[in-house]
Amino acid sequence: MKKHLFILIMSAIWGNLSAQLKTYSGDYEYYDGSIRYFHYDPSGRAVYTYKESSDGERIYHGKFSFVSQDSNFSVTGNFIDNKKSGKWTYKNSSDPFFTLCTVTYSNGILDGKWEFIYYANIYRGKLTRETKQRIFHKEIRNYKQGKLHGVYKREEESGMSINATYNEGKLVGAFEYSQDDYKMTGNFDNQGYPTGTWIEKGYNSTSKHSFYKGICYKSIRINNQTGKIEYKEPENAPDDLLLSDTIVQAIRKGSRNIIIDGNKYHIKDFNKKLYYNIDNDSQFTSFKNCYQLETYKEPEPEKPYDAVEQMPTFPGGEAELMKFVSSNLKYPLTAQDKGIQGRVILRFVVTKTGAIDNITVLRSLDPACDEEAIRLIKSMPKWIPGKQNGNSVPVYYTLPVVFKLM
Repeated sequence: MKKHLFILIMSAIWGNLSAQLKTYSGDYEYYDGSIRYFHYDPSGRAVYTYKESSDGERIYHGKFSFVSQDSNFSVTGNFIDNKKSGKWTYKNSSDPFFTLCTVTYSNGILDGKWEFIYYANIYRGKLTRETKQRIFHKEIRNYKQGKLHGVYKREEESGMSINATYNEGKLVGAFEYSQDDYKMTGNFDNQGYPTGTWIEKGYNSTSKHSFYKGICYKSIRINNQTGKIEYKEPENAPDDLLLSDTIVQAIRKGSRNIIIDGNKYHIKDFNKKLYYNIDNDSQFTSFKNCYQLETYKEPEPEKPYDAVEQMPTFPGGEAELMKFVSSNLKYPLTAQDKGIQGRVILRFVVTKTGAIDNITVLRSLDPACDEEAIRLIKSMPKWIPGKQNGNSVPVYYTLPVVFKLM
């Protein structure tokens, strides 16, 4: 009795649900930006079931199918409350060329296996119509809640192949890319950073990049024919150079110059495009948030200007400069005894901070007078720096110092 009652109740529920669903069959324009590698005619016919909201809007629910007007492109799948669910199949055929893509969804999000294949059926005989499948492009992905997760494989007839593994959107483990004479192999750590030795092998040369937690601490390129090193960075890096977690942390916090075992290195972004960007097809890209050690070179001093829009000035102006000179100049007694008088002409640099630097005697009067003139210039307070395009810059300044007997 209870069994029969349960069957009657379920039948009533199903009948009620079925009564709510309606079916559409007719002309349809199909657009789906999520499918890749497909070129198709969006005009065609569709058959799908749906519910209606309180305001009469259709809510896709149940099976969906579409066939283009030229019958070359078709789509089949299921919706649950307007969201794709389960396995969806996309086909494009123009004999002998075929494209097939199967995608798994959960609640409208990629979740599960994604597989794409582009191939052609090559006919061997006119009578038997026996065919052989020629694959141009095959690709397998796996997703977890919209993020790449699991094995990724791609093979193309052109010779390109990619093998990688993802963990919730991050590349982890071994990575391999190859095409023709070029091959790249390496590994990612659990955080998605390149780690260990990445080998980039081409026809003419082989490069090795050593990483630790996304920091490239050594790069070497060797000529395949001569075996000689063509490039090494940092140039002063010892063979046993290793990074510590403390150094990695300092680099990630913004340190751009760092000392390791007594050697100083400069830190720059790692911009070399090493791996094929799966998410942005047909492009090589550089690693995100990765850095590289390079040989530290002392920055060259900025070349002083001879003239600028706003010349440097002594604090208080020309009058204060003359006052400073007359109050602080000490006439050497030896020069006075010899009756020496005249001018010492000096040139110096007023730096971008207003400091005095690089004092040079352009016209000498007497060794003692020259020395006193230099001392006077060195004793000056900071000047107001010169400016060019609104920026403080170093500028040459020429000043005569007069020695006159009274």
